[in-house]
Amino acid sequence: MSRSVVTVRPVPEGGGFDGDEAGRLELLRGLARLRPAYLDVELRTLEAGLDAVPAGPARIVSWHDTRGTGERRMLISIMRRAASYGGIVKVVTAATDPADNLTVLSLYDEWSPPPIAFCMGTLGILSRVMALERGSPITYASLNDEPTASGQLPLDLALTMRRYLGNA
Repeated sequence: MSRSVVTVRPVPEGGGFDGDEAGRLELLRGLARLRPAYLDVELRTLEAGLDAVPAGPARIVSWHDTRGTGERRMLISIMRRAASYGGIVKVVTAATDPADNLTVLSLYDEWSPPPIAFCMGTLGILSRVMALERGSPITYASLNDEPTASGQLPLDLALTMRRYLGNA
């Protein structure tokens, strides 16, 4: 699993896990023992004192808002909180307006090393494509046209779009 990103995302953060928190954390710990490249843990989990990441995989500290994007100032504050736990900062919001893409992509101007930042939903596809252009170390695409999140592109389409941008 050396090049994988592993997470067990709870439903309130846009994931599919609807079990209890203790079971979710135990599952995360078990997955960490497989030594993926990255283990993605929610900022809210870490702030609750439930650190599920043992030594080994690199950490992605993520924050998701499935309702909207909010103001840039608020997102930068969230990024600062996430950065305090080490690892790569990840901010994902729901695009409810095309301008939300610009708000989220502007976060790359303020952060070093570059975060993972993009919008979910059909209106957020632009930010998903442009995130790599802005410096994101990771992007997400689906296999076999089976997205795991709203607005996620199939791998072949994501690669084609990257080629058109000249950075594939």
